[in-house]
Amino acid sequence: MMNADQKFNLGATIVVSLAILLAAYMTKEVFIPFLLGFLLAYVFYPVYRWLFTRTHRESTSSFITMLLILCIVLLPAFGFIGALIQEVYRLVDLGGLSYIQGMASTY
Repeated sequence: MMNADQKFNLGATIVVSLAILLAAYMTKEVFIPFLLGFLLAYVFYPVYRWLFTRTHRESTSSFITMLLILCIVLLPAFGFIGALIQEVYRLVDLGGLSYIQGMASTY
């Protein structure tokens, strides 16, 4: 049989667990950017440290590291946008746009 302290501990554990689950559910959209930011910081910290040993300036090393990250992230994005535009042009040339408009008008 459970005494009052054990009941309180069980109830508190359940309430805290539910609060943690609710907080995780409510912040799931924010959690992934934080996780990606942590991952980028972890991966690029050695690059920053190497640049700092070469430049001996924190701001210059940080700036170069940020430029490097932007190039690594944005260049593939520009390639993706170019491929997407080409596919849209091909879809229009094949007459797929009228099909899509017809399907959209039925709803």
